[in-house]
Amino acid sequence: MAMTHQAPIGVHLKGGVELLAEIRALVGRANLTFCNVHGFGELESVELKGSQNSESVILEGPFALLSLHGRVRQVNNVCIDEYTCSLSRQTDNGIQLIGGRLSSAIVESVELTLTQLTLLESEASSAKGSGAGRTTASTHQPSPTQVEPTAVHAPPEADNVWTSPTETDASTQQKWAQAIAESRRIEREAPPLDDEPEDRPDHGDIVNHRQFGRCTVTRIDDEHVTLRKPNGRQVQLGLHILKFSLKDEEGKRMVFDVEVRPRR
Repeated sequence: MAMTHQAPIGVHLKGGVELLAEIRALVGRANLTFCNVHGFGELESVELKGSQNSESVILEGPFALLSLHGRVRQVNNVCIDEYTCSLSRQTDNGIQLIGGRLSSAIVESVELTLTQLTLLESEASSAKGSGAGRTTASTHQPSPTQVEPTAVHAPPEADNVWTSPTETDASTQQKWAQAIAESRRIEREAPPLDDEPEDRPDHGDIVNHRQFGRCTVTRIDDEHVTLRKPNGRQVQLGLHILKFSLKDEEGKRMVFDVEVRPRR
């Protein structure tokens, strides 16, 4: 199998486009059949895949895209891809760190690097597929279509190779530690919940939010409430920083006002 080396491709995305759709279009235009995708930047909103038995979650930003890692492969003109991401956003309770498998995202500004990979098939797999018997290094002779080891190009520069968090520099680790410490400090200083029962919406109730407008509760548990905004998008908020006040009743649905709990 002939192997070729293609320089990594750098791309700047902006203007509210859908991130994964743009990546797939770039892969097609550049004729990349098997590549790694790395990126960072700013996102307006994201949709993260849930576990096997749960739905995807749509979250509103803005988000700092700390890292994006993906693998794309084209098979018979079909694009097969998978992406993971690390995100952060500023909330009323400090910096929130989020990570997961990405299924959609709206771009504010993102820098991407696409690096073509060479897919190699092991000799054992090739022999099994062709029905040939086992061979040894002393008897194996390269066929005309094979490439001598000296013809293999060196891998891309280390700048384009993903490294684990343990391999990042000390400065990056220190910044992460500071962000986590600050988030924990703010959480400890958050006001305790009152002993008296508080008003709380249920699924299907209406919540009037100062920023998002008239929203509908689509999910609520002990820690979070998910609201569907008038434009149809959903946003997830932490219950421990919110205070609801029952204001009205519309048929079987209750109407609540909501505000952020003041710090004490």
